[in-house]
Amino acid sequence: MNGPSAPSATLAKKNEPPHSTESDNNQIQTRQLMENELLELWSANRKSVIFITHDLEEAISLSDRVVVLSAGPATHPIGEFPIDLPRPRDVAEIRTKPRFIELYDRIWHSMKEEVLKGYAQTRNRVRA
Repeated sequence: MNGPSAPSATLAKKNEPPHSTESDNNQIQTRQLMENELLELWSANRKSVIFITHDLEEAISLSDRVVVLSAGPATHPIGEFPIDLPRPRDVAEIRTKPRFIELYDRIWHSMKEEVLKGYAQTRNRVRA
């Protein structure tokens, strides 16, 4: 996602920053800057984007719609939530808004059981 060619790219990939000696606060700030840059790229050309994340706050901050999947291995959609937060958005600021918190609570309650199933599956694989 670097440079002037990024907005016209067919596919942009966002990786988490590698673990380093940076403080956690610096990593969080870097991540928020990257997320805002992604929103700016999207705003520039308004193409459809499929963004896959395990971070619910990130999903709500960046998306117009969040689709929650069941725990694997036979994963399937279990919920779809329109995100009606105003644009343009600043990811650090939007997370403090009452509507964001309402959306987070609603989506989290729909997926909590699946998260617990996923942890149990992982724990059982490690024990085996």
